[in-house]
Amino acid sequence: MDFDSQVPEDPNNPGETVAWKIERTSDNSLSGNYSVSFQIDGRHDDGTIWLGRKLKLQPNSAKIVALSFQLWSPSESFNTIAEVVAYIGEDNPEVEDDFHVLGAADQVAGWKGYTISVEINKGSLSEFFVTFGISVRWQTEMSYFADSEEITAR
Repeated sequence: MDFDSQVPEDPNNPGETVAWKIERTSDNSLSGNYSVSFQIDGRHDDGTIWLGRKLKLQPNSAKIVALSFQLWSPSESFNTIAEVVAYIGEDNPEVEDDFHVLGAADQVAGWKGYTISVEINKGSLSEFFVTFGISVRWQTEMSYFADSEEITAR
């Protein structure tokens, strides 16, 4: 799995970006012993962080690729603190605009499921990318957990 981001410069530390981290953890899991922790300093009201992987399909095939996962939010909020984002496609996503918004985080206190599916038409190239993460929408530090990721192609 690869981790990536598009985050702003930290105005308190010129030349540095705002703090963010994605890591495997045993602190909070839905199933099994581990989940993935997403943390970002969103106090500057900007930034998207994500994890993803490059996968392969049979060349010259068309498939519906689906991603589902669970995201844990610390509390329910009527404000959109962060949006849950995802991408499935042939290009490696590089910026926030590459992602589809799946919905707001913090819709519930605890675990909530998110899904996306995309048709991938593969020619002679067989690689594609599946990614998901969070995008800041409120000026605060934030922390979420993801678990039970499932990718299918049919």
